Amino acid sequence: MKRSKKVYYQFNGGLMDVKTIFNTQKKRRGRSRYLLSVLVEAVDGETSVPVKLVYIRNRNKRNDYLVLATTDTRLSEDEVIQLYGKRWSIEVYFKMCKQYLRLAKYQGLSYDGIFAHTALVAIGYSILAVQHREQVDDRTLGELFYLMVDELTDITFAEAIQQLIDLFKEAFKDEYILCEEVLNTIIEQFLKKLPVSYQKHLIKAA
Repeated sequence: MKRSKKVYYQFNGGLMDVKTIFNTQKKRRGRSRYLLSVLVEAVDGETSVPVKLVYIRNRNKRNDYLVLATTDTRLSEDEVIQLYGKRWSIEVYFKMCKQYLRLAKYQGLSYDGIFAHTALVAIGYSILAVQHREQVDDRTLGELFYLMVDELTDITFAEAIQQLIDLFKEAFKDEYILCEEVLNTIIEQFLKKLPVSYQKHLIKAA
């Protein structure tokens, strides 16, 4: 959103523009994805709407910042940034439709004609996008990609410990020197020596 001095928000008992809010608040240090996040109210007459303002670094200008705004205050700062990032693909879509598929070249005044033209442009873009993906983009491997993702899914700590215990049992199952009772005793002693927090995780998993 523009850092206009003509647009004010209700913040800390007064009316401030986004630049004043930024200058009066403490910024986040380090390599955080955002510099500042505040809740304000957009006032229009007698009505007010809660708004979350998220200030992020401008990649093109090191000492500059951008201001993102959302009326869905339940969104986290990272979600707001991710949603804003998707705007670029939308901009590319409309540029391609206007420049190559003549989206804005229709001269008719009929609503049905405008609707049909827009729908045909969208269908044409979808067909070209699918064709391009099948020829160039490795994401056409679809099913294989999702299977690989499932294989690489992180396991919980409790699951990791349980797998170690199962491997331990598997390694000594053919050892006749150790009976099952002795093996269980060894495992119990091993679990008791784990930190208390780890033992709690194992109890919950069980």
